[in-house]
This record gives sequence, structure tokens and C-alpha cells, in this order.
Amino acid sequence: MSLSAKRPRWIWAALFFFSYLAVHLAVPLKRFFRDDSISLGWTMYAGVQQVPKTSVRLTDGTLVPLREFAAERGVGRVVGNQVDEARWTPPVVCTEPDVKAVEIIYKPSDREVEIPCQR
Repeated sequence: MSLSAKRPRWIWAALFFFSYLAVHLAVPLKRFFRDDSISLGWTMYAGVQQVPKTSVRLTDGTLVPLREFAAERGVGRVVGNQVDEARWTPPVVCTEPDVKAVEIIYKPSDREVEIPCQR
């Protein structure tokens, strides 16, 4: 067999190898640049997790997403889906004087929990 007869088989093998490698690099990199979960950890392989939607209710009635509230005021930190937000978010966020409650919506059931600030 000549070298030219083996070339197509070698090209298909190389194409398969580099495609396989690209997929196994692209999936973790895609998760790495998302900010809703811990990237490159064991949760990356555990499927899609539903992160609860947490908002802060101010005394004037407006509802502000926790991410925006933390960025504006420098209070608290959005850490991901491994933290029990119903336990750890209200004590930190309720230190602000104009915060009335913390509202958490759990997906996919759309169960709402409103935790009033204890003053």
C-alpha cells in the first residue's frame, strides 16, 4: 500500500481527534465564563442546576435583584448556588436601613419566599 492510500484514513482520524478535543475544551470554557455557578468543579458535571432568583424589597416597594443591589451598595456578595440564600442573605442585606425584605423565587416550582427584615 502506498502512502497516498493511507492518507484519507489518517485525515479522518486526526479530524475525529481534534473535534473530540475541541468539544472537551469548549464545554468547560463555556461554563468558566458563565457567572451563575462554580466553574470547573464537580457541579459542572452534575447537570444544570436551578439557581434561585433573589431580590431585595426596599421600603418604597421597589424590588431590586440581589446582584444589582450588591453591586450598587457593596453589601453582600452573590456567591453561587451552593449557599443557602434564605439563611445567609437576609442578615447581611438587612443591615441597610431602607431594606424591608428579601424575596427568593425557587425554580422550577416558582415557589416564592419573602423573608422580612428583623429590626
